[in-house]
Amino acid sequence: MIYAKSLSLILFNLFLVYTFNSEKKEEPPVTYSKNIRPIISQYCLNCHAGKRPKSKLDLSTYENLKKAIENKNLLLRINNKKRPMPKGGLMPLEKRKLIEKWVNQEFKK
Repeated sequence: MIYAKSLSLILFNLFLVYTFNSEKKEEPPVTYSKNIRPIISQYCLNCHAGKRPKSKLDLSTYENLKKAIENKNLLLRINNKKRPMPKGGLMPLEKRKLIEKWVNQEFKK
């Protein structure tokens, strides 16, 4: 009888350990400095930085990028197949989705 209770308790504990360890682990947040800045540097800053940024759209800082997304429809522009941004063609989908995720997570620095 004691053996059965002990075995039941052990099995229950194993079940709990397995259940909690098998749950999907939360992904780290998307941040400007770690995730977004490298994308913007690679795909945008050749044209949208410096003394005379194209379309007077300077994306070289966190604040400017956030404003462009909030006020200038930048997300629509980077997803526009007819008028892609960057001009050479749309950036990879996973990069665009990462930017959207960053926006949805409230622009973490």
